Amino acid sequence: MSAAPPEFERFVAKHFEGRQVDGILDRRLRDLELDSLDLLDFMLAIERTYEVSVDVESIEEGKTLREILQGVVSRR
Repeated sequence: MSAAPPEFERFVAKHFEGRQVDGILDRRLRDLELDSLDLLDFMLAIERTYEVSVDVESIEEGKTLREILQGVVSRR
């Protein structure tokens, strides 16, 4: 699997500050134990930071952050 750009790794680390972030890009959303508000907040942060539109409905709990990143990069 391709490496994530360092700025995305920093973005994730900052957003999930206070949580264990080692290997977080390969963890599934459901394993991050985000409630719906946390997930929405994260998706909105991605939209603001990367100037993309994220269809929250298409984000499946089985996806990893790396898979989400690939979708974001393909929209830029």
